[in-house]
Amino acid sequence: MVCRCLESRGIPVYDCDSRAKALYAVHPSLAAMVTSDIFSDSAALSSLEDALYPLLMEDFNNWASECGTEFVAMESAILLQKKFFDPFGDYVLLVDAPADVRAERVARRGNVSRDSLVKRMALQQDQRDNPRVDFIIENTGDVKALEEKVDEFLKVINYGKREN
Repeated sequence: MVCRCLESRGIPVYDCDSRAKALYAVHPSLAAMVTSDIFSDSAALSSLEDALYPLLMEDFNNWASECGTEFVAMESAILLQKKFFDPFGDYVLLVDAPADVRAERVARRGNVSRDSLVKRMALQQDQRDNPRVDFIIENTGDVKALEEKVDEFLKVINYGKREN
C-alpha cells in the first residue's frame, strides 16, 4: 500500500521481488539456484544472493535512469539486513507492523504457504534501531492514516520542493 501511495504521488517504485523473478527468467543459472528449501539452507541462500544482488542493482540503476523523475523508490524487505546494500539510498523508510498483522495480511493474499511465510519472517530481523533508517511508518491503521504518514515522510524529504 505504501508503494501504491508513492506511485500515486509520482514516485516510481522498483519492486525487488518481481524484478528478481524477471532476472531468473533472463539468467537460467539463477533460477536453477532457487529450490523449495532455499530459505532453510543458509549456504544455498548466500550463493544465490551473491549472484543475484549485483544483477539486481544493475537492473535497478538502469530502471532508475530511465524513470526521469526527481525521486525513485525501491521496495525491499531485506535491504537493511544485507551488507551488500549498505551504501544504497538517500533515504530509508521502514514500514513496519506487528508480526501477527503482517502474517495475517500475507495469508489473506494467499500466494505464500504458511510454512514458507514462517521461514521468511524468521529471516527478517527487527530493523527499528538500524542507524540507516530515516523514517518509520507504523502500518497498523486504515488506508487514509497510511496515506497521511506517507505524505508526512514526503514533507520530511522535501519531495516536490527542490529547484531544478
